[in-house]
Amino acid sequence: MRLLTPLIDAHRRPHGPYSFAAELLRRLVPTVLRRSPELVAAHDIEILAAAPGWPGPYGPGG
Repeated sequence: MRLLTPLIDAHRRPHGPYSFAAELLRRLVPTVLRRSPELVAAHDIEILAAAPGWPGPYGPGG
């Protein structure tokens, strides 16, 4: 059986209780950013809240 999506480690130790959301966003945001940068910009606060330290172009230092 082939998985349609890659496995995501949802253990809370790496990034606290938001581990799953942070990892999911790290995988989704780059694709969405290429296709619809205005959508990512409209939700930058939410993305940074769930995935602090995200190295995106709108993130810290970006």
